[in-house]
Amino acid sequence: RLPAPPPTPTTGTYTLTGLPPGTYRAAFVDPTGNHTIEYFDNKPDYPTANTLNITAATTLTGVDATLARP
Repeated sequence: RLPAPPPTPTTGTYTLTGLPPGTYRAAFVDPTGNHTIEYFDNKPDYPTANTLNITAATTLTGVDATLARP
């Protein structure tokens, strides 16, 4: 488990640095608890989440979510 990035700004961009190369899954969490946790790519749980393959200096686009209220 990696530390969470800071809250996403209104631009919707975020940066994670220092990740070793590997395969990851992204979770999107509302720190207020008002929305349901979602995993990339619109998946409800960790086992079904799409994987992200990270190599040195990887830039990914489209890794985002729209959280729903429970």
